[in-house]
Amino acid sequence: MISVIFITHNRKSELFRAIESCFKQSYKDIEIIIIDNASDENIADAIEVFMKEHSFHNYRYLYQNKNLGVAGGRNLGFEKSRGEYCFFLDDDAVLTEHSNFERAIADFEKNKNAAAIACQIYQPLDGTYLFSTYINPRMVTTYVGAAHFIKAAFWKNKRLYPHNIMYGSEEMYTSLYIMKNNAVILFDEHLKVNHLPSRINRTKGKERDLNIIINTFICRRYFYPAMLLPILYFTLYLHLVKNKLFEFSKIKKEIRKRYIKEYEDKMTLIQFIKVCNFIKLRNAF
Repeated sequence: MISVIFITHNRKSELFRAIESCFKQSYKDIEIIIIDNASDENIADAIEVFMKEHSFHNYRYLYQNKNLGVAGGRNLGFEKSRGEYCFFLDDDAVLTEHSNFERAIADFEKNKNAAAIACQIYQPLDGTYLFSTYINPRMVTTYVGAAHFIKAAFWKNKRLYPHNIMYGSEEMYTSLYIMKNNAVILFDEHLKVNHLPSRINRTKGKERDLNIIINTFICRRYFYPAMLLPILYFTLYLHLVKNKLFEFSKIKKEIRKRYIKEYEDKMTLIQFIKVCNFIKLRNAF
């Protein structure tokens, strides 16, 4: 079974469109888990009507009184899932091929060392693709969170993401964990998804840039050997200056607020060098 997990906030029409694209899949053994991150309106009744219209009953709608963010929402969805595999799809994205689920399962079965699969995500509004960082045409060093599969057994009882990072670059944490533990992230260009970015609740500009820079730094700090911390801080300041973000004391305070020591999973220097062979040193900082 595949657990299809959605995180949503005030995007009912987009959510229904995304779910409908999953109903069109040729593979039918799925459950749907919807984490509602404190929308202004509890849409439980609307969800029930929608599911009945599609004769689908294996779903759970979990309304949260507090916005858990992308990271916390995915953690909760994964915690509640029962599938051998999980598929995370943004509520403003749709599957465009009917065989995506079947193909993803086949990819996992052929590649026993795979912990996750990245999809081919196209943005028709501007004609661009959301690219992952390639090792080769079939393998990547990270994935785009808008649409991806994971193998549930690989994570066992572990949370997927540090909940305090909320949103932005959260996939770096899981990607580094995968590589540290000698597993791989596959890329399948035939797993096609259209991303139709909603204008609702979409952070832009400097706020978005700052969030990504901070979360990227935090995720790397969780895994990189302690001896590399000065280099991490140096490159952090370079990125901040490049993006004209100069409130350094405020940013350091925000890092301390978000960083949770229990998520540390430090690599040895040998492990780090091995990971760098995949991600290339120029991409490591």
